[in-house]
Amino acid sequence: MRFSKKEEYLRQKDKKLKKIIDENYIVISGDYGAWGDTTYCKEINSRLFIANGIGDTKNDTIIKIYDFKNSLFIEEININN
Repeated sequence: MRFSKKEEYLRQKDKKLKKIIDENYIVISGDYGAWGDTTYCKEINSRLFIANGIGDTKNDTIIKIYDFKNSLFIEEININN
């Protein structure tokens, strides 16, 4: 089967994206702190899951993610201090 240049380009991009997702997968969810829930951060099967949000409480936090070449640093910052 022959593909147009555009179709072949998209197929190659899709392969690259799949490889990136398979190797480095992070799910970040917001709107998590409505009831005062604390930040959730857990690694499951080499996948990182992060949830945070603001619920108008004294313990509200945001997260700041530093992306280094071979690692991440995640900082939780209280916004009411």
